[in-house]
Amino acid sequence: MTIDIDSALAATAQLYRPTTKTDVIANRINPLNRDDIIGTKASGMTICHTPGGAEASTAMLTQYFGAATTNGKFVSSGGTSSRGEIKLRPNSSYLIVVTSRANSNALSINLDWYEHTDKSN
Repeated sequence: MTIDIDSALAATAQLYRPTTKTDVIANRINPLNRDDIIGTKASGMTICHTPGGAEASTAMLTQYFGAATTNGKFVSSGGTSSRGEIKLRPNSSYLIVVTSRANSNALSINLDWYEHTDKSN
């Protein structure tokens, strides 16, 4: 997965694993499947905005970007891929929190991933 976060002004991004937040079915986001050949296949990933509960774990990654009067972009990365991918653990929950550090800010989060099946088992 690649995580791209755009912010018009200063913001802080945090990535948690594990998370103590819980899935809220009413807040689920249906991901877009860009594979037009098998475009009806459902994703194995569940995405939820505004999850329930309180966060009790510590962020595994915290990134500050932008200044109060300038924009910023944060691309989360892990590993050595030129695409800045993070290899997620199967059957694990992750939480992305982006907090504005300026008034009247515009934020966006873009997640891009492919679902890989390990064929070695």
